[in-house]
Amino acid sequence: MLKHINLQLLAEPAAGDPGSGSTPPAAPATPPAAQPTPPASVTFTADQLTEIDRITTERAARVNQSALKSYFQGQGMTEEQAAEAIKVYKETNKSKLTPEAQAQIEAANTKAAEAMSQANTILIKADATIQAATLQIRADRMETVMSMADFKAVKVTDGKVDAAAVKTALEAVLAKFPEWKTTTDPNSTPGFKVGAGDNATGANEAALRRAFGLK
Repeated sequence: MLKHINLQLLAEPAAGDPGSGSTPPAAPATPPAAQPTPPASVTFTADQLTEIDRITTERAARVNQSALKSYFQGQGMTEEQAAEAIKVYKETNKSKLTPEAQAQIEAANTKAAEAMSQANTILIKADATIQAATLQIRADRMETVMSMADFKAVKVTDGKVDAAAVKTALEAVLAKFPEWKTTTDPNSTPGFKVGAGDNATGANEAALRRAFGLK
């Protein structure tokens, strides 16, 4: 009579079975993490540091000026009142600054004012050149009129020129020299007149280029 044989006992032991006598394979070693490369050192020359300080100071001054102007105008002040308020504010805070910081801010403000003045001068001159056509100023006298006109009273607000003040300044010169205007006959005297003939147009273009320093 056949005896029941337990086939499970005859099966090969599973890998890693303590009774099998075999050692399980070791886990693969984790490679070491790559070390980051240290950044290269950055050095500046004395001139570069001076230029960086100048740029940052000027930019900070412009931002500060714009923020103060926006704040005071937001309080209902006019542009002139806001400018006066900014002046008072800066005078009040001078005592809180070191002499070096105060000198840097004043230098930055001076440069910013010079840049603004130059930009306003260009805008005023452009407006005056356009108005010269309306006033029929002769092309060969336009540069002289421009140099003699007193534009000190002309204001530029947010990039807009006071055109009436420009016209007044030009008319003041023409009042002294009325012969510098074109005659009713555009062909008799070379003049700066809208709708004139080809010769006058060429003279006008040349006058415009001279007024803006172009050749």
